[in-house]
Amino acid sequence: MGRMRVGPQSVPGRSPVGPRSVPRLPALAPGVELSEHFNSSEFLCPCCRRARVAPQLIQGLEELRRLLAAPVIVSSGFRCRRRNADIGGTAASQHPKGRAADVHTGGRHSVLELYQATRLVPVFLASGIGIYPTGGFVHVDVLRPGAARWGRVWGKLVPFPVAYAQLRAGTGAAA
Repeated sequence: MGRMRVGPQSVPGRSPVGPRSVPRLPALAPGVELSEHFNSSEFLCPCCRRARVAPQLIQGLEELRRLLAAPVIVSSGFRCRRRNADIGGTAASQHPKGRAADVHTGGRHSVLELYQATRLVPVFLASGIGIYPTGGFVHVDVLRPGAARWGRVWGKLVPFPVAYAQLRAGTGAAA
């Protein structure tokens, strides 16, 4: 199938298009190769079987995979608004915009290691990173206007320092 090109024009800081003026992403068919390691099927909403994926998100995930020297598994990518509401996603969620993914490494790395690696990916560092110590994954997003950090512990949204302390204490699951 077709391959989405992710070039210098989509790198933050190199484009005149800012986060607030990003156009709506086109819907992708299942099975479209987005990069060497990611396919549109990994980002499909389980509710409507559609996907939208920002090229910057794919770039960041490829960089994360390279840093970890391990596959990065997308547990939640695009969500239609209905699905996002059904699972308790916030109104500000980047998932319905195709700009977010919840990821893990199938137990190869802890959530703390995964979080530390996401901080080395410029497109994630400048945008959103959420840590879910008891859920076993990290949320990353792109094109958010400004950096945001948060956490969720035992199903409850908590300030980032609380979730990070949980990670440092080693009570988080393997990612």
